[in-house]
Amino acid sequence: MAQANETDDSSIAIEESRLENREDTLLLKLSGKLDLFAADGLEQKLIHAAQHARHVIVDLSGVPYLSSSGLRVFIGLHKQLEARAGSLRLAALQPPVEHVFRLAPMFALYPDVSAAMEATDRGGAA
Repeated sequence: MAQANETDDSSIAIEESRLENREDTLLLKLSGKLDLFAADGLEQKLIHAAQHARHVIVDLSGVPYLSSSGLRVFIGLHKQLEARAGSLRLAALQPPVEHVFRLAPMFALYPDVSAAMEATDRGGAA
């Protein structure tokens, strides 16, 4: 893991890592509530962070709450990555957050980051 950044946003923090031997894959770990107030700032930060990655894995183990505004952020990122033959994989979701993502079946959900990385290596969706 090469780099870690935390945002100055008090609602949500982002830790960004480039993975060794996976130059086209970005791992993002989010922490905090992803509500209406956090979503606007987070959307631009995620799109900027992911602009040079083909695959993005997001560790959501530190996110206890996700609003519909937060879901919109991930829909935008998913569309951006899909347009360039990439993928978005969401890992380690807490039950309330997983419930929200299950309402939008376009997302690949994984129990942990390792499972998401294995799926990325295989090129599969699940």
